[in-house]
Amino acid sequence: MAPSMKPGENMLWGARFTGKSWEVMLDPVKTVSDSIQIATGVLATLDIKPLKIKAALDPFLLATDIADYLLKSIDSCFEEDIANYFDYERSVEMRSAKGGTSNESVLEQIKVMRQMLDA
Repeated sequence: MAPSMKPGENMLWGARFTGKSWEVMLDPVKTVSDSIQIATGVLATLDIKPLKIKAALDPFLLATDIADYLLKSIDSCFEEDIANYFDYERSVEMRSAKGGTSNESVLEQIKVMRQMLDA
């Protein structure tokens, strides 16, 4: 223990850890654990109905794609037809960043979740 520290103080923060302190620190761990249990139950009973999903699609879901088109159309080199932007599958697949909606991204997210659940 450093000379300036009092009994029960932590060297990094200089704070006293009481029973209440540990309770506050462990609360997020319990929340994550509970969330994982819920996710496990949801994934185990998930019944995906692609036709119902496709029927529920709304043209407003493509608003971001139209905004992308408008921004890109400012560039004179851009010649893609706007009609290509009215395609749900294309819209989903364009979002391929980590956590995105593309098929590859979603499969990666599922893989990561399965690894977490199996650990």
